[in-house]
Amino acid sequence: MHIFSLCHTGFGINSNILETNILNLAVVIYLLTPLKDTYSEILEKRTKRIMDAMADAQQKYEQSQAALKEAKLKYVAAKYRAYRIRSKKRIFLKKYALLLFKLSYERHERIRRTHYNKSILVQKQALGSLKSELIDSIFNEVPENCKEILTDPEEQRLVVVGCLKRFIFLEKKRRKFKLRYLSTRMF
Repeated sequence: MHIFSLCHTGFGINSNILETNILNLAVVIYLLTPLKDTYSEILEKRTKRIMDAMADAQQKYEQSQAALKEAKLKYVAAKYRAYRIRSKKRIFLKKYALLLFKLSYERHERIRRTHYNKSILVQKQALGSLKSELIDSIFNEVPENCKEILTDPEEQRLVVVGCLKRFIFLEKKRRKFKLRYLSTRMF
């Protein structure tokens, strides 16, 4: 009875939800019944597209998982190679530093030996000139008749060595005497 109330009263808002739903369903069923085959084809096509998209998404997901697994393996391998490269770099730097140290040490030793050899040469030259002056001064003090006897270089050397020993011995005695004298005066 209320279904026909719409016809008797005119158009307006129907606040009864039950009546409104029944009218809506009647209109939808009336319109959808002749188009049932068309809608079912559209729904089948849509279902097929959704299923294809899901299969494609599943395939892409599996491919991405395989790619992720491969990338993780490559990452671990690269990390290991980087570690090996770093360790080789450390070993190389240690060897390089040791080589530089050896080279600088050898250079320093060469310079030191050169300076040492130069100083020895200078000392030898100074001692040679001092020795020649000393020999000349000793032979200047030797009487003329002795000079004629000391013509052999070996004899001259023995005389000079003897004079030097006597001079050194006397100098040592003088130093000892001075030290004794100073030590007795101090105490």
